[in-house]
Amino acid sequence: MREKMFQRKDIGFLAGKFDGKNRSGYSPVGDSVCVMVDSVDGFLGKNKVIAMTQAQIDQQNNGATSGIIVAMGVNAFVWSADRQRPFGDDKPKVGDRVFFVRYAGEFTMGVDEKPYRIMSDNSIIAIFKEQ
Repeated sequence: MREKMFQRKDIGFLAGKFDGKNRSGYSPVGDSVCVMVDSVDGFLGKNKVIAMTQAQIDQQNNGATSGIIVAMGVNAFVWSADRQRPFGDDKPKVGDRVFFVRYAGEFTMGVDEKPYRIMSDNSIIAIFKEQ
């Protein structure tokens, strides 16, 4: 039950800021995508006054499911998930805020000290469209 101790609604997330340049130090190949992951703000509770331990912050960051695409391999979003037919939906592009499968890809810190995930393009499940 320990993993359910903290509810997502009680944890504040900081949306990544992207200036249009890939500062991660990584250049994805093939159908891979590099995503700057949204990270927790380090506080929880209704009033966001309870400080989280570093272990709790790391656990929540590892389970993040949203971020901004900062780089894509040349074959990203060319083929569908089954790799049998061309990709037919809206194609995400660099700078798009996306949602992805929890724990997808490899979690790594960039040279700019920000958290990134390098994952297959079929781990991206939605593009966030602002109203």
